[in-house]
Amino acid sequence: MRHTIRSAAAVLAVAAGVYAGAAAADLKMAYIDPLSGGAASAGILGQKHMQFFVDKINAAGGVNGEKITLLIYDNKVSPQESLIVLKKAVDEGATVSLDDYAFPDWQPRTDWTKEMYEN
Repeated sequence: MRHTIRSAAAVLAVAAGVYAGAAAADLKMAYIDPLSGGAASAGILGQKHMQFFVDKINAAGGVNGEKITLLIYDNKVSPQESLIVLKKAVDEGATVSLDDYAFPDWQPRTDWTKEMYEN
């Protein structure tokens, strides 16, 4: 549990640091993980951790004065659903994706992201 909390805090700190040099606008982060089905307990716990740290950062003034918005998506532990919700998150303005790469649903998102930025 402590490792998960430290990991969540580290991920948010890095994401916020990367965003710090960007133009002023709310930072939208997508949390993509299983929130239903057999792996829901892990995804829901991760969601709670991420939301805790987003709230903590926002309470301290956000990133360069801008608030973080956490967009939540259920990938249902499905590679296809993961890709669908990642594309939806990008369409909704997410610039950072926070998720758990312990499940087999991460590979399509990684491939799509790599392809998107190479072209």
